[in-house]
Amino acid sequence: MRALVTAVLLSVFAFPALAQEAPLVPDRRLVMSENLDLAGTDIRQIFDTTLEACAAACLGNPSCTALTFNTRNGSCFPKSAVTGEVPYQGAYSAQVRTIAAGVATRASTRAQELAFLAAPDFAEAYDQASNLAQTHLTNGWSDQQLLDAVAEARRAGDLAQAMRLQGAALNLTD
Repeated sequence: MRALVTAVLLSVFAFPALAQEAPLVPDRRLVMSENLDLAGTDIRQIFDTTLEACAAACLGNPSCTALTFNTRNGSCFPKSAVTGEVPYQGAYSAQVRTIAAGVATRASTRAQELAFLAAPDFAEAYDQASNLAQTHLTNGWSDQQLLDAVAEARRAGDLAQAMRLQGAALNLTD
């Protein structure tokens, strides 16, 4: 019984503290488009891989500013610079965005307001934020274009589309 009480107390009091020690938002993230090849300076070429592994390779390399992933042959091209864009059916391309000034501080303040959540809740939110690029493609739209499309989708009663577009706009604006 004593062990059970200790476990409950730890879950109530320790998890919020742990959640606030872990990163709350990714320092770098991707803004992704489909059917687009980014021309530029390849850092390296990775073959027989997945989009998720390609994204991780780019985000794990401070020199990487963009990537193109070819779904036709599973090849990945992390890039240090982008010099152009070319339509390419079956490609996913992404540009790296770094965390905007003040976002980490706002996230920390918000986490304190959400202290009733457990560490796994914060971890799940972090994972969702890390995967916004693959879940909500921006396809070259600006944040304002996306928000206008959100309003139009809501008016049309297409809440699923509104949610996807809102996620893409969020990815562009932090």
